[in-house]
Amino acid sequence: EKLPGGMYFIFLPSRNYFDILIDGSQKFSIENDTTAFLENMKISGSIENQRFHDYQVVLNNASKEYQELSKQLESVKGKESKEAEIRDKMKAVSQAVDNEYRRQISEYPNQFFSTFLTATRDVEIPASISDQNERFFWYKAHFFDNFPISDQRLLRTSIYQPKIEKYINNMSFQMPDSLIRETNWL
Repeated sequence: EKLPGGMYFIFLPSRNYFDILIDGSQKFSIENDTTAFLENMKISGSIENQRFHDYQVVLNNASKEYQELSKQLESVKGKESKEAEIRDKMKAVSQAVDNEYRRQISEYPNQFFSTFLTATRDVEIPASISDQNERFFWYKAHFFDNFPISDQRLLRTSIYQPKIEKYINNMSFQMPDSLIRETNWL
């Protein structure tokens, strides 16, 4: 029997775990070594999980590089030219991650991984909107643009609940009538 689409944890007796994506094709294999999940994972039979894994590797490497650059930035405080050089490197790391994100969603736009990846992104408020109230109301009106709330596969991910909670707690007026209207809409 097929599992409903979503993100699932492979939880091991050692209390370590890793994520996999389940959608259309559910016959695939994963080989892993518990000493270093990300580095040692081998996936066959699932392009979607291979893409998910490859993206996690990119994020992990970028995170390590960014942390190292942050340490370097602290060590050169007051040296403006060095600070600027390191900040440029930090921007390049962020840009590389953004480029990989865009590549992933453009190459496989109809796969669950692309839906999931896009759902992790916040909407960007147009620079032309400068008034704070207008920015808030635009953001609220477009809050779910990248997040297809009716996609049941997202229910089985770690991003669904925080997204809903953020909308209710931060985007909704905290009065009973307003909250009832927002939750009914949701």
